[in-house]
Amino acid sequence: MEKWNSETLRTNPLVEIGEFFNSRADIYNEVHVENIGGGMESKNIIASLLPENTETLIDFGVGTGLELAGIFKRFPCIKVTGVDIAGNMLEKLKNTYPDKSINLFCESYFNFDFGVSCFDSALSVMTMHHYDHKTKTALYEKVRSCLKENGVYIECDYMLSENDYENAQELEDFYFSEYKRLMEEQGLTGDSYYHYDTPCTVKNQIRLLTEAGFSSVSEVWHTGNTIILAANK
Repeated sequence: MEKWNSETLRTNPLVEIGEFFNSRADIYNEVHVENIGGGMESKNIIASLLPENTETLIDFGVGTGLELAGIFKRFPCIKVTGVDIAGNMLEKLKNTYPDKSINLFCESYFNFDFGVSCFDSALSVMTMHHYDHKTKTALYEKVRSCLKENGVYIECDYMLSENDYENAQELEDFYFSEYKRLMEEQGLTGDSYYHYDTPCTVKNQIRLLTEAGFSSVSEVWHTGNTIILAANK
């Protein structure tokens, strides 16, 4: 079974991120869960981290919506806005929850208008480890703005914990340098995003969210390289 990580992608041609996930929509759920720390537990735990008063949620990079099963169980009437660049993934999500209040948008969340003070909670799951610091900080500012007062943003992602790696920053630097090398060797420009894992250290992730204006950020769950952060507006 193909593993979607930097080790296997290091010598392979980079693929535009939307194309990558569209081509794997039919096998995504199985392969993805097999290859992340915590497996489905990392998806199911998210529902318990949302505030009790959550009635509206935006999930960017929602994909097939693996994390929504637990969320709908706790909040059966929640209104979900999902944004993802991969239309094939969204089709699978739509077929999984035909009776739920889900408004889906097939576009890049970097271009999506999140609005201002529209959502009780915001969520991203295993999507942010593909982008650099500057790109993420700009997005985090939009996420913070779209939250209502006392709203929370939950990020579940592939990160490098300083508690697990003495050389966490060196590893982060290495992944970004490898991505840059592959881009240059393959003659690719920065106009598109390509599938390649560039995880950041937990320290850097917390710093980026704080610089984006969140009042407090904390690590709330950690299994393997899957780490969940909660950022309060």
